[in-house]
Amino acid sequence: MKINFKSYWTWYYIATILLSIADYIDHISRSDDRFLQIWLSWFVFTFGSVSLVLLLTYFINKVLQKPLKKAPLIAELLAVFIPYFVHIRLTGPLLDLLIFGGGSLSFFATTSIYILPISIFLAIRIIHKLIMK
Repeated sequence: MKINFKSYWTWYYIATILLSIADYIDHISRSDDRFLQIWLSWFVFTFGSVSLVLLLTYFINKVLQKPLKKAPLIAELLAVFIPYFVHIRLTGPLLDLLIFGGGSLSFFATTSIYILPISIFLAIRIIHKLIMK
């Protein structure tokens, strides 16, 4: 499989992975040692979460391309939004149950959980358009 570095999607996926690594490091380096004590389980949770979000993003984007051909930006924004919604409502709690036995993590939807990935995607898309001109 060849990675297309000319695609803004590739850069969105890379940014998501890098931010997730930074978030993981932030969690395990906190002063209360809560996450450091479970660093391997937290790694598995983080890896599973990021993998599921990125896979959902990829497949939702592919599925929405045809029906929303005349509105590609809407399809792309939905492809970024929906995986985070699904993670908060379904896959996050499911991974919590599988890895930690459930109830260890709290999942609630703040506006930032949706605005941040959409903002990152839009920034990458705008920068990409400016560079590729």
